[in-house]
This record gives sequence, structure tokens and C-alpha cells, in this order.
Amino acid sequence: MSITLTEDEERLRSLLVRTADHLTKRNPELEPVIIRFAGGWVRDKLLGHGSNDIDVAVNCLSGFDFASHVQRNINSRPNSPNSRSPSPTGKTLKSIHKIKANPALSKHLETATTTIYGLELDFVNLRSEEYTNNSRIPTVKFGTPEEDALRRDCTINTLFYNLHTKQVEDYTHRGLDDLRSKVIRTPLAPFETFCDDPLRVLRCIRFASRLGFEIHMDAKQAMMEPMIKEALKIKISRERIGVEVDKMLKGPDPYGALELIHSVGLYDSVFSSPIVEPHHPSETVLRAAQTLSVLTNHLPSVLLPSNTQEKRKAYLLCSLYPYESRFITEKSKSKQIQAASIVIRDALKFPNSDSDDVGHVFACLEKVGVEIKALESVGRDRVRTGSFVKELGPQWPTILRTWLIHQIISTTPVVSPSMQRLQSIITQTPALGEAVRALVSSTRSLVSAIEEDNLSSVHSLKPIVNGKEIANALGIKPGPGMRVLTDNVFKWQLANPEGRGEDCLAWLKENQEEDSVPVRR
Repeated sequence: MSITLTEDEERLRSLLVRTADHLTKRNPELEPVIIRFAGGWVRDKLLGHGSNDIDVAVNCLSGFDFASHVQRNINSRPNSPNSRSPSPTGKTLKSIHKIKANPALSKHLETATTTIYGLELDFVNLRSEEYTNNSRIPTVKFGTPEEDALRRDCTINTLFYNLHTKQVEDYTHRGLDDLRSKVIRTPLAPFETFCDDPLRVLRCIRFASRLGFEIHMDAKQAMMEPMIKEALKIKISRERIGVEVDKMLKGPDPYGALELIHSVGLYDSVFSSPIVEPHHPSETVLRAAQTLSVLTNHLPSVLLPSNTQEKRKAYLLCSLYPYESRFITEKSKSKQIQAASIVIRDALKFPNSDSDDVGHVFACLEKVGVEIKALESVGRDRVRTGSFVKELGPQWPTILRTWLIHQIISTTPVVSPSMQRLQSIITQTPALGEAVRALVSSTRSLVSAIEEDNLSSVHSLKPIVNGKEIANALGIKPGPGMRVLTDNVFKWQLANPEGRGEDCLAWLKENQEEDSVPVRR
């Protein structure tokens, strides 16, 4: 089987083959140098997807050594004025970045990276790996194409494209069939594969959700083995687990990834911290993700994730729903911390911004209920709602959506892991459907109040007067009481959106002696 190359891929193929042939002729007594593209690029090309990231596998040199020969080949040949330069700068190829072996971070061999013809390349030699029972770090040696294929996570990632023959090579004899059948299967016995490197469990789940493939039943059964679950906890760094989860959340089907994690009983191995226990069972992750998907056609556009990062955050919140109402006080901290923030920090090693954002969202859910009740019982109040939006901050759409999901989960019964099942329960159960519609309607009403009163960005409203101006106008010194005054200025601005600074200061003077400063004109 062959692959149709783009112009730049063909230029690269010719360059690498030319370099390999030169090395072979110069050292006829040694094994001929054979170059292959490996893994994900081959898989994606066969699936009809473009790929700008290529792993270049070398049979008898280190990746860095061969990349250095390629660099010399490029730099020794003058570019024709009308030809495409291999180098991003159009001149000599200066940058070959060596990545040293670092077994602790699963970099078991030295590799080299560079960009040629606009393609991002990783050069590495073919290798074999041998694991011991007590270590996740293998003994690594130069290997054959078959040995290199068998050490990989799943058969669809074992395929090679031989640059010399221009043919796809399937050393497991199952990679092409599994690609056609849309099956995720391990090259070796799955229990052995997952014991050697338990992270392969999450990689298989990620590829299944990304490509819409089915995980082979043998692999699923191995994933559910207690020994594999424990190995994932103790043999794999939390950083590596976090990287895989992050890719799942950014992928085309984060719900499918969470469903697979749940179906093989891996939630506690992935989303857990030794210092905090979940408040809800892990099944609520699926219920939250189901509800998010079902709500897509029923929410105002402002509440829907509009890009990959917002979608990632939405499903990250779903994945941590079991911790939404739990707070703990750490010994080293004086204030309470939202439990989901701790899981993000300890279990996933995500950035602090994720920890802060998720903790803030869950901490604000009760405030949404209070504002909706006030809206329904008292009616619209620009000052009250504006103060509410300011307190929630720029994440107010995410918080409203998460509140609605929380309310629907609390209202609807436990359902099987099927979005269609949830939808049918809501639509076919009159009382339940009415309750859900009422929740959606209440949320829509609050969004309308925010948008129609131009409060969507009120959290970034610039004060009409500053602290110094307030102090001068009132003849006081800045101090702790200034916070109350600036809050009152903010409320005055909400009540008087066209007001001027001098009017606000005059209002402050008139009311500075009162315990409760009115904000209406």
C-alpha cells in the first residue's frame, strides 16, 4: 500500500533518502541506512487527514546523528533561486535541537527535532524495550522495525512508511486491518502491554475517542484489572496522566473519552487526590457531560462553549463534578479550598489558572440560585444583577451553565450512560420535562436581564472616580473604609449608567453620614 505525498513531503522524502544513500555508499561494510516515517503520521495519512508532525525512524543511527547528516547535506547544497528552501529562514539549516534521554519523563532515547520544508520532524532510531516488574523505565536498545512496532500502544500506531520503497509496512500484520475496522487493539497481549507502561491505557482511550474507534474487548477487560488500575496510580507520574487527559478534553469527543474512563472503572485512578474524597459518585461525571450535550440546542449562545479552550473547560468541570460541593482546609492554608481545585493540582498537574477557575465556578453556584430567585420574586434590578455579575467575574456564562447542569442532575433520576436516554426521559416524562424546561427558562431570563441591561462586561467596568478623588471630595484620608465607598460608587454607576464623575462625588457628599447609602437618584 502506498501513500500520496504532498509536494513538501515528497521534497522531504527525497532529501532524507539522498542523505541515507550517501551514508550507505560511504560505509558499504555497515548495515544500509533505511529511513521510515512512523506512527501517527502514517495513521493520519491513511485516514485521509493531513499531518504536519512526522516521526522519522532510522534503523542504525541515533536520531541526532542522522539529523546532523541531513543538516550538512542541506547546507552543502546551494539553493536554486526558484526552488523551495528546506530551512524556515530560507538560508542554512542551523537548528537541530537535541532532546536528551530522560527516563523519568518517559524519554527513553535521545531524539532530535527540527523543521524542514515547513514540516515538524522528530528523528529517532528504531528501538526495542524490555521492562522489569518493578519499574516503568525500560531497558532500551536499537531494535528492528518489528520490535519497534510491538512496543507501541496500539496497532494503528505501529505502521511505517518506507521512504525508499514508498510503501506502508505493517509488521504486526494487524495495523491496516484494525485501521479499516476502526478497532483499537494492542500489538501484544493487552495485560502485558499495559503492565509494561500503564499510560498506554489512557493513550488507547484517547485514540478511541479521537477517532471514533472501538476498543477491542480483550483490551477493555485488561484495563479493568485491579493490577492495571493500581499500576496507573503508582508507576505513572501525574504530569503524564494530566497530559493525556488534557488531550482528551481538547479532542473532538471529550464525552466519549469520559465515558470510556468510566466504563472501565478508571475514574478513581485518574481523578483522585489522597487528601480529598468526592461528594458525589463518579457516575455523575457522565450525567454532567450528558446534560451539557443535551443542552446544546436549548441555551442562549453566550452560555455555549465557542472554541476549543472553552469546550475543554466545560468538560473539565463535568469531569470534576463529583467534587463540586466539597471544601477542605489544608494544614498549610488558613482558608478553605474547593476540592476540585486540589484534584486539578495534585491528580492532573494542570496550570494554577485551571485550579483557580474551576474552584471559583463551583464556589459560585449557590449565588446563581439566589439571583434567579430574586429575579423571579422581585423582578429586574440593574444594581443587584450588575453586582452579581461583577462578583462572578468574566466566567459568569460558565457559572450559569454549570449551575443549570447541577440543577438538572439534581432533578432528573439516575440514567444509563446514554444521551438519547436522558433526552427521552426529559421529553417523555411530563412533570420531569416541565421541571427541566422551567430551569432552562429561569436561566434564559437571567441571561436576558444581563444582556438587555448591558451588564455582560460589567466586571471590567472602570470606576468613574478613583479613591483619591473620593478622599478629596469627602475630606477624609484613604483607609479601610474606602472599600465601602468604592463599592457604593460602583453601585451608583450601575444605577446611573450615563452619570458623570462630579455627579457621583456630589451624591457621595450628600449621603456620607448615612449608614446605608441609597444608590437611586
